[in-house]
Parts: sequence; C-alpha cells; structure tokens
Amino acid sequence: MRYAFLFDEAAAGSEKPDFLAKIEAFLGNSIVSAVLRVIAAIAILIIGIKLIGWVTKKIGKAKAFSRMSPDLRSFLHNVLRVVLYVMLILSVVAMIGVPMASIIAVVSSVALAIGLALQGSLSNLAGGMMIAMFHPFRIGDYITTEDMTGTVTDLGLFYTTIETVDNRRILLPNANLSNNAIVNTTAKETRRLELNFPLMQEADFEQVKAILLPFGDQPETLREPAEPEVVISSLTPLAMTVTLRFWCKTEDYWPLYFRINPQTMKALNDANVPFAHAEPDYEIE
Repeated sequence: MRYAFLFDEAAAGSEKPDFLAKIEAFLGNSIVSAVLRVIAAIAILIIGIKLIGWVTKKIGKAKAFSRMSPDLRSFLHNVLRVVLYVMLILSVVAMIGVPMASIIAVVSSVALAIGLALQGSLSNLAGGMMIAMFHPFRIGDYITTEDMTGTVTDLGLFYTTIETVDNRRILLPNANLSNNAIVNTTAKETRRLELNFPLMQEADFEQVKAILLPFGDQPETLREPAEPEVVISSLTPLAMTVTLRFWCKTEDYWPLYFRINPQTMKALNDANVPFAHAEPDYEIE
C-alpha cells in the first residue's frame, strides 16, 4: 500500500495544472486566428489593388466619363483612385482585427494633424478643384505663368504638370495657378501675329510699309477679323516702332513667326532702312 501511494502521487505530479492548460489552449487559438486574419488581409489587399485598377479602367471608358473634359476627367480619376485606396486600407486594417471605432479615432486624429501640418497641400487640393470646375486651362493648352511656360499634360490633385518646348517636365502647385495670373495662349483658335521693328525717325514710313505689308499676305493669313496692316505702334523723339500684324490660326503662329522674321529683317536691311539703337547710359558726375 505504501508503494501504491507513491506511484499515485508521482502520476498526479506529472499532470499539468488546469490554468496552464487553459493558457496553452488560448494562445494556440489566438495564434491560429491571428495568422488566418493576416492571410485574409493580404488576400484582400492583393485582390483590392487589382480590382481598383479594373474599376478605374472601366469607369474611364464609360460614356458619361468620356464626355467630360480631359482635365476634369484626369482630376476625378485621381480622386477616385485615392478614395478607393483609402477604403481598401481601412478594410484591410479592420480584417486584421483592429476595432473600427479605434480606426476612426486614429484616422480623425491623423487627419487633423496632417491638415495642420500640410496646409499648403490642402490649398493645392482646393486649387485643383477650382481649376477642374472653372477650366482656366485644359489639358493640351499652352500656358504662361509668372515664371514658367509649357503645355499642360496632366491635372493632378495637388500639382499640374506641364512640358516645356525643350522637353522639361515641370510640376506647378495648383494653389499658385488658381491664385495668380495665367496666360492661356491656345485658348482661342486664332491669334494676331505681330512683328515689331525699332527704326530711326528719319526712316520713310511709306517705304517701310510697302516693304513689310506683302509679308502679311501668307497662305496661312486670315482675312477675318482684320486685314494685314503696318502701323506705327510707338514713337519717341529719336525713334519709332513699326509693327506688321495680321491674323492666323493658333497652330500656325510660331511657324509663321520664325519664317517671316528673318525675311523681313533682310528686306529692310537690303533697302538700307535705318534701325534704331539703344541709347547709351551716361553718368552725370
């Protein structure tokens, strides 16, 4: 009996206490559940990215979307992508097991902090919305700002992309574009081409007019809204500026300008028309 008691005592000591068994079971179930949630979240993220690409592509080809102007279409396309990605990220975080109330609280706090830290970016976003609504320029227009000139290629949420004639890509903040003067060179179908010639006052204006006026009669010249003309556009005590001007289509402006400019200069030089020179600056001591 004494040995049987010792055997039973040893057997009882080998068994695990109840609380240790419960902890082991809890940890096992939690790890498996967490692993499954992470796998599901990764799957949703991958599927969601592909689905967003498919949805934005389909919406971009929709008739209602294609009827919009290119700049508004580009802006809305960017907004749609951002909204869908935010929804996808929130879904993934919720799938992992983070409570939605906590997510909303964190997002609100982060949004407030970002809003205070990125006031300039929010101004750019508001500027982009204003540009998309009122169309001061469109994709494909050639614009001039305070210090940049180029063709608009994209209207984003925060920046407008232009490409210069020497093939540089420049990103302009939308806030600056919406708050400053913009020259839209290609907004109209026609433009008036003007060539200015600074001449001395002793130059015979009638002779100069006879030389320059034929250059306004080009195959690309438009007779409306006005015929080609040569005028004195400015006058000083020593010089005058004679201007040849005529109308043409906007796409013909620069080809005509670069073709006619050297021809007119050569014609005036061959006729010995005196050009005005800049007056030297004298310092009075």
